[in-house]
Amino acid sequence: MEEDLARRSLAAEARARRAAEAEAGAALSAGVLPRLKTEAEAAKARLVEAEREAPGEEAELAEGARRLVALEEARIDARLKAGTLEGNLELITREAELLAARLEEIRRRMPDGVAPEEIPGGKAREKEMRSLERRLQEIGPTNALAEAECRELEERFETLRTQLDDITAARGDLEQLIEKLRAEEELRYEAVFGAVAANFHEYFAQLAPGGRATLRHADGDEGPRSGVEILVQPPRKRLQNVTLLSSGERSLAALALVLALDEVNPSPFTILDEVDAALDDANVGRFGEMVARLGTERQFLVITHNHVTMSHASTLYGIHLDESGTSHIVSVRLEDIRKPATAQGALPASRNSSAQAG
Repeated sequence: MEEDLARRSLAAEARARRAAEAEAGAALSAGVLPRLKTEAEAAKARLVEAEREAPGEEAELAEGARRLVALEEARIDARLKAGTLEGNLELITREAELLAARLEEIRRRMPDGVAPEEIPGGKAREKEMRSLERRLQEIGPTNALAEAECRELEERFETLRTQLDDITAARGDLEQLIEKLRAEEELRYEAVFGAVAANFHEYFAQLAPGGRATLRHADGDEGPRSGVEILVQPPRKRLQNVTLLSSGERSLAALALVLALDEVNPSPFTILDEVDAALDDANVGRFGEMVARLGTERQFLVITHNHVTMSHASTLYGIHLDESGTSHIVSVRLEDIRKPATAQGALPASRNSSAQAG
């Protein structure tokens, strides 16, 4: 307990010392505070005085700057005028020297003791000479290189005119060539269009007996006659756009159009992928007969799952999956199978058509 009382006594003495120091500092601050307030008020007064004087000084500075700019402009103007006067003085001096030289030349040509004005008609000539001199002064200084520059410009003009004539002639030739190519293009297009339309009608009539099909020019995105309208009339129906037909009829029309295009521009071989998927058995039979007939002229590769189409092929290719799960290609030449039937008088199948069974 005595130690606790000692510690508290020390703490109380320390607090008393800090309180005495704080009171001394407060007393010192109380003495300094009036002086600081006085200095702050004096600074505010000086600031207010400076703000009142500032506009006048700024106006004086602006006026001085304007005067300085005006003096600089006057100095530049005076320098330009001085340069102009010096140039005019040189011209006048040169003209006076030329006149004096001319007058001296005239005096040398005159008889001794005779002045130019004493010669008959001398005054009129002098008047004419002075008139010509005034006209020369009105014309002003001449460019000594004007003649050379004129010749250079004339040569440049002739060169450009020759180039322009060449360009105009080349443009005329190009326009004639374009017109000729357009005319030839139109003729070829009409010929191909007519051939495709005729073949389209023929093939569609074979695939759909009693039907007809045609092609007609239509307005497209690039102007009149830039589009093609496909019109088809199936048996016992009216002529209408191909988009209004059933899926099987559209398949027949598309197949006929592809064969018509291939007839006009033949290809080494033709691949037909599942084109008979939407056809019934009768149409598939006619399709197979057509492919077999056309196969004598060009090759067809038909991908199909229809056994009627396969029966018209000369060779079958299929994918076989054995018991081990491995797939491999299997091929069958139907011509070898049909040989006995051929010997008995049956019609031979196409040698160039083939079908692939999936």
